[in-house]
Amino acid sequence: RRSALAAKVSEELRLLGAARPAPEVDVSAVSEEKWYVIGESAESASERMKSLLRELFARAAGPGSAVFVGHSCVLRQLFEENCSAEFAATETGSGLKTKHLQNCAVLRVSLARESADGEGGEAVRVVDAAFVFGTGLKD
Repeated sequence: RRSALAAKVSEELRLLGAARPAPEVDVSAVSEEKWYVIGESAESASERMKSLLRELFARAAGPGSAVFVGHSCVLRQLFEENCSAEFAATETGSGLKTKHLQNCAVLRVSLARESADGEGGEAVRVVDAAFVFGTGLKD
């Protein structure tokens, strides 16, 4: 199943006329394609976001880069719930929590472990983010 997902990514890039060889895409953590036709509970979505941040934090600690591609609404929820208090108070942090990203916007995001008030233990939080390649928020 995972090899089929990787093949789909390579085929999509080929159809788009990618001039370079397709990047290596690690789909080892993907167990299935999942599309929600009915709403997911807020609690379930929140837990998935926290799990995603833990995974990205762990991967970014190793060699190479960690990349997450997602829909603007998913990213807004991620920022709404998982920014450090300091970053949330900045213009960028506030905008990421309330506005939509431009189509194909690209962000460089910094993550850090912080104590999770009321949750016990630590949580991974967004502590900084900056748009790159001239992208940004929708007006």
